[in-house]
Order: sequence, then structure tokens, then C-alpha cells
Amino acid sequence: MNKKKLALWLKAMIIGVGIGGLIVYGLILPMLANAYAPFIRDPLAKYLWLGFFALTGVPCYAVLVLSWMVCTDIGRERAFTVRNAVRLKRIALLAAFDTAFLLLGNVVLFLLGKNDLLMMAFCLFVIFAGIVLSVAFAALSHLVMNAAELQDQCDLTI
Repeated sequence: MNKKKLALWLKAMIIGVGIGGLIVYGLILPMLANAYAPFIRDPLAKYLWLGFFALTGVPCYAVLVLSWMVCTDIGRERAFTVRNAVRLKRIALLAAFDTAFLLLGNVVLFLLGKNDLLMMAFCLFVIFAGIVLSVAFAALSHLVMNAAELQDQCDLTI
């Protein structure tokens, strides 16, 4: 598989993840909030909960944009560049930020009585996934930076 084909497949996956996110944020979370609403004592809590989760989607879509840029560079035969290493580091930081935001937001909503332990337990799975993604992208950023430095050295010797 050549790099252009690989970049196209990766971009197709990014589009798929983006559509999946729209389904989750646009359909599943509102349906879950409506199904979960009878168990919440305060009607305002449903809207706080939905607004909070909608905010967690913003960094996710920023990650998709950065990933698209990395895929574009892969298709142009420029995979191992400092610019891509920086993009991957930003993706790692966005994942870490979103994970911390989700954790802190759940704790705040719980302390305000707008959330319960069942929802917090569900979010712990998402928080764990965010931590894993953050560490993986930080490691990938480091490896791409090393590869970019090696490529620069190799280009200078030729």
C-alpha cells in the first residue's frame, strides 16, 4: 500500500469517527439524558449534563482536524516532520485536557447533586480511554520527532 492510499484510508477513518461523534453527541447523549432524566431530581441537571458533555466534544473535533493534517502530510510523503511531531503532541495535550475536563466536570456535577455514581462510573471508562490515547500520542510524537531528526541528518549527508 502506498502512502497516498494509506492517507486516504486514514482520512476515511477520520470521517467515520467524526460521523460517529455526531451520532453520539447529536442523538445518543440526548436520548440518554431523556431516559436518565426521571432519575434526576432537578430538571436543570439534564441541561447542565448535556451542555457539559457537548463541551467535551470540542477538543475531540480539534483532534480530528489535526489528524487530518497529519494524514495530508503522509499522503505528500512528509510523514516524519517536526510539524507532524508538534501536531501529535497537541493531540496528546488535547486528549489529556479533555480527560481532565471530563473528570473534574463529573466531580463538580456530583458535588452539586446533578450527577450520580452510575454516570461517574460510566465516565471512568471514557477517562481511562482518554489517558491511554494521550500517552499513546505523546509517545508517537516523540518517535516522529526522533525520525524527523534522523531524516534531517540523512538529508544533510547526501
